[in-house]
Formats: sequence, structure tokens, C-alpha cells
Amino acid sequence: MTSDQLNKLQAKILKAELMGDSNLDALRAEYDSESARAKAHQSLAGDRGGGFASSSISGDRMGKVSTNASSAGVLVEDGQRELQVLPTLDARGRMYDIGSLNSQTDPPHDPKGKRKLKGRDEYEARDPCTGSIVRYSADDDGTSLADLVRQERFSAGSRSVKDPDAELATNIMIDHSYSANLDEQDEEAHRYAKKKMRSDALKRQFAINDFARTKKALDRCRFCWQDEGARPPRVTVVSSGYMAYLAIPDVEAASEREEDHVWIVPMQHHLSLLEADDDTWDEIRNFQKCLLQLAAAGGRAVVFYETVVSLKGQAHSVIEAVILPKPAMDLVPGVFKESLRSVGGEWSTHKKVIEFSSSRPFRHALVPNLPYFAVSWDYRWNTGYGHVIENMDSDRGGKVEDENAFDVDEMTAGGGGGASSGRFDPNFARDVIRGVLEDLDNDSGSDGGYIRSFGKSRRRSDDEKRRVKDKFMREWTKVDWTKMLTSQS
Repeated sequence: MTSDQLNKLQAKILKAELMGDSNLDALRAEYDSESARAKAHQSLAGDRGGGFASSSISGDRMGKVSTNASSAGVLVEDGQRELQVLPTLDARGRMYDIGSLNSQTDPPHDPKGKRKLKGRDEYEARDPCTGSIVRYSADDDGTSLADLVRQERFSAGSRSVKDPDAELATNIMIDHSYSANLDEQDEEAHRYAKKKMRSDALKRQFAINDFARTKKALDRCRFCWQDEGARPPRVTVVSSGYMAYLAIPDVEAASEREEDHVWIVPMQHHLSLLEADDDTWDEIRNFQKCLLQLAAAGGRAVVFYETVVSLKGQAHSVIEAVILPKPAMDLVPGVFKESLRSVGGEWSTHKKVIEFSSSRPFRHALVPNLPYFAVSWDYRWNTGYGHVIENMDSDRGGKVEDENAFDVDEMTAGGGGGASSGRFDPNFARDVIRGVLEDLDNDSGSDGGYIRSFGKSRRRSDDEKRRVKDKFMREWTKVDWTKMLTSQS
């Protein structure tokens, strides 16, 4: 029960005491029971850091939510009902829009006698006496300053809150009687600016579904530690720090030698490395420095790249590091730059090639709110190129993807990845590196005994990944910085 319902029940008890009703004991027992449940609910929400509570009947569809640090979810069962305590922020750090906790579903009644029109949520916008506009939306009289502040802080939720200009354009496009006459447009401005009201129930359901999608992505992630660190990730880990670790890829390498391709993975489930904090980047740079030192010992170089094909899928982002011979590294920067100029649609909104520099490094040149591709051969990421992927989210349709979708998908999202298709190939970086190595082998008149496949990458078996790890560890142990952590502990 809500606080208002408990107050009404307490009023019934007082009335029963005055009237000497026989059901007084039953009312008191009901009040004690509901009051205890309300206090337990309040303390539960407070312990979880001020989350939003929402009850749902469809418990089977929602599924059980385990209590762990990554999801901040709690499930309380009561028959077929379940109480789902949602975090205040979503996976991207944005506040959930769950509506006003004390608002009603219908717009407020106008105390000045404004009447409801046509049985719908359309109210007169003009004063009947003066003819002046008194409101533009049905909820203008009931929106408080606190509600406006909350809406300003929301970047999730309904489109009318996120982008009112798009809402206005949509209302104009669907109006068959729209006129180019400015006077007529002014008279109908209140109708074009009217927001499509979303009830609080729909807003809360949006938050529940978004949390369930995030929870599903975390449970399926191969790179995350599960059960608060009790279960290691389902990838072949080489060495680990406190904020990041090094792993062997689940698919075949893009380099000539199978042990020259590794992953640098953050511990936290970041959708892109631009979301990582400075501590995480410090450990990532330590791994990059060690890889550069390992490559320099053999007269080679390293190229680092990250491919964020979709944000809706909430896949765990990683940095791929490929050790290449010096002749190949001399060609890689130019080939990447020319290849990025040819990808994407002809009428791209963003620059196809975003160059990194010391004044504008990777973390300042791109934004975490858009899918992107980034490549660099410098552990500071002061040199390299970036590219904003403009159409991958719409192609994927928001489906929760496999964590390694950018490695092993059969070009489903790329559709070939060429300029004619206007789509970005998830295997773009692999194909560029393999193409450079192929050209070098052709120029030298030798294939090097390495058969390269383009597009789809073959998955490795568990035995093969263990064998690759053993070969990589023979050289990695000489430069592994994580051994200092073990010695200090």
C-alpha cells in the first residue's frame, strides 16, 4: 500500500473504534501487516542507493535478477508478483525517466473551467475571453519546476523530452492540412507543439525493459567476471591487472603468426573505451607499452584498434593489438586512411577520417555516444585515425549481440562493407591488415605459408587457444608488467 492508502486504512480503524465495530481487530492486523511491508520496501530501496521501485505482474518474462555489483538489482517474490528495484541510472549513466511518482495518468483538471475536447487528451489552448494562447500542451498547468528540471536532465525516455524539435517536425509531417501560410501556421502552433503524452506506466515499463536488456547483456558477456568475481571470464586470459587484462582472441589472428594478435580488455563492462576512467587507461597503456617493447625486440611494430559497431547491443568493448613486421607497418597508416575514405555512405554526416594528434588525441577526438572505429600505433593514441559509424545501430535493430560480433559475424551487419552498400564492415581492420600482408608476400614472391581469409574469421578451439597462449607466454613473460603486482602482494 501507498502512504495515502495506509492513512485511509488508519482512518477506518479510528472510525471502527468510535463506532465499536466488530472488525476492528481485523483492520488493525491488516494495518500492521501493510505498514511492515511498506517499511521493508522503503529500507530495501534505500539500501540500494536510491533506486526506483516498480512492481510487475509478468514475472516469468522478466526473469530472476541476481544481486551483484554490476546490475544492482534485487528481486522480492510475493506469489506471482515481484518487486524489481531498478538503478537510478542506465548502462550509459543516464537517468531513467519513470515519470512523476505522485502524478496521475490523465492531465490535471483546469481550475478555470477549460473543457476537454472530443473525449481525448486535447484541451483548449486559448482563453475564451481574450483569445490569447494560455498553454501549448495538456500538461502545462500540472508540470512543476522540479519536473522540468528532471526532464532537462533526462537523456533517455520519450522523444518529446529528448528532441522536441523532432516531435514538432513529425506533427507537421502527419498534418494533411498543413499550410505554408505564416498566419495559419501561427494559429495552429499550439497543435503542432503538442507532445504525445506517455503515461507513467509506460515510462516505468521502458526503464524495466532497458534494465532487463542490460542484465541479459551482462549475463551473456564473455569478458566479464560473473558472480562478483567468483567466475572468471570465458576467454583465455594471459595476464591480468586490477582494471584490465590481456587475452587470446577466440578467432584466428589477423597477423602472420597466430600468437601476434591479442586483446586488451577492461574489467568493467564498458560499451566503448571512451567511457573508461583514467585508472583503467593507465593499465591499458601498461599493456600497450609492454607489447611495443616486445615487438621492438624483434624489429617489429604494433597497431592498436577498437571497433564499436553498436551501442544498443551493449557489447563489451576491447582493444585489439596486432604485431606486424616493419615493412607492413610502413604501409598500414596510409592504407587505413585511404580505406576509411571509401567506407560509409556517400552523404555521411561526419568526417570519414578523423585524425588524432597530440593536441586532439583519441579520447578527445571521438565521443562515447556514437559507434566508431579507431586505430593507432601509439600507446598514447596521439597518432592514428577515427571514423564514426553512422548506420550500424539501425541495421542491428537494437538486438543484444554476441560479444565477439565484430570478429566472427559473417558480414551480416557489414553487408560487404564496401562503399556501394554504405555500411561499415565489422571485420574492416582485419581485412585491411590481411590485405597489406598479402601484398607484401606477393611482392616478395612468397606466401609465407599463411593462408588468409577475408570477411569471416574462423573460431578457434579450446586446445588451439591454449596452444597459442603457451607460444605467446614464452616471449610475454620477459616484459609482463603484472608480475610486479604479484611480487608486491
